[in-house]
Order: sequence, then structure tokens, then C-alpha cells
Amino acid sequence: MVAELSLKAFGFLAIAVLVGRLIADPVSRFFRMISGSDGMLLSVAVGFALVFGFMAEQFGLEPIIGAFAAGLVLDGVHFLRYDEPVIVRDIRKIRSTDVSAQLQVTTILDHRHHAHVEDLVGTLNHVFVPIFFVYTGMLIDIGSLLKPELYLTALIVSIVAIAGKLASGLAAAGNSREKLLVGIAMVPRGEVGLIFAATGKGLGVLSDDLFSTIIITIVVTTLVAPPLVRIAANRLQAPARTVVADAPVG
Repeated sequence: MVAELSLKAFGFLAIAVLVGRLIADPVSRFFRMISGSDGMLLSVAVGFALVFGFMAEQFGLEPIIGAFAAGLVLDGVHFLRYDEPVIVRDIRKIRSTDVSAQLQVTTILDHRHHAHVEDLVGTLNHVFVPIFFVYTGMLIDIGSLLKPELYLTALIVSIVAIAGKLASGLAAAGNSREKLLVGIAMVPRGEVGLIFAATGKGLGVLSDDLFSTIIITIVVTTLVAPPLVRIAANRLQAPARTVVADAPVG
């Protein structure tokens, strides 16, 4: 069953990305001819995620796999033909005699236009992410949280999860400190882990105790990562600061 699901997942991703690359630009052009407004841009982005999610479900997978494939397919260049935000258009009208300043402003505006679709989709998070967290919290059996042995299990799972992510950093490029920073940055499970946990609970695959254990693991890995990332980043920057401080004057 695991082998079958793995083949389905990787096969679907390969096919979805290949087909998506072929149709993303023509579809984007078609809807741009109808309207280049922010509403159309947002509709195209969300529409891709919903369609690919539906296709993944028909393929026997979870919709999040399809949404992930849509994210791989869609690129900022597919939305460059849509209207720029009003503030970006207004700033572009300002002319400056300073060529360097004008170049900096243009670079910033181009980046802002490229990130515009991310900002639009990000506004949906303010509505749906809190709902999802509340829904996931409602799935937790409070009684299971009163079992001391559950916390011991969650601690062991958290240690294994953190160690696994740290080990994965060894595959990154760079020196040992850079590898460590990459590994620590991969520790948090976050919302993706919650999605899979909630899906497993909804399907009846996870018991109340196991679901609570996974939730605790997600919380632990999410909370421990930021301070560890800061420490690792400071250690990585320390040699550079030392070199600058020891550099001869003149």
C-alpha cells in the first residue's frame, strides 16, 4: 500500500507539473484578455490550486498534493501581464534625475509586482488559517492530554523528528555551520504537519492519543526552532565579523 501511494504521489506530481507547465501560460493569457484586475489574478491563482487539488483527489491522493503541484507550476512570469497595483503605477510615474535612485526604485517596484500575487493569496490566510487552527484544536481529545505517558512519547518523537531534520541538513551545500543552520531551519512542522494530522484523524487512521502526540510534536518543533536558528545564524556570522574587525586600517 505504501509503495502504491508513493508511486501515485510521485507520478501525479510529475504529470501535473509537466501538463501544468504547458497550460499555465495559455490559461493565464486567456483570462488576462478578459480582465487584468486583481480579482482575476487572484481567481486564476486560487483556481489553479482548486483544480489541481480536485485532480489529486480523483487520483486517490489528498488535495494538498495537488495544491503543492499548482505552486510548482505557477510562476511570477505568468502574472506579469496583469495590472500592477495602483501604488506601483503611481510611483512609476515619478521621474528622478538621479539614475542610481531611479534604478533602485525600479528594482523595488519590479519585486513588488512579482510578489503581488503572493500578497493577494496571503490575505486569504487571515480568514482561513485561523478557522483551520480552531478546527484542528477541536479534534483534540482533552482527556488524552491528561495522560503523562503521552508526553513522554511526544518527547521521544520530537527528539527523533529534530534529529532527522538536523541530519537532512548534511545534504546542503556549504560548511558545517551552514549545514547546521539549514537543518535547524527545517525542524518546524507547522501547518503542513497539522494538515496531514487532521486528515489522518478525519479518516480514522490516527487514534486520539496518537493525534495528540503528533500535535504536541508539531508545537514543540515549531517553538524550539526560532531560538536555535538565531543562535546558529549568529555563530555563522561571527567569523565574518571577526575578519572585518581584524582587518588592517588603510
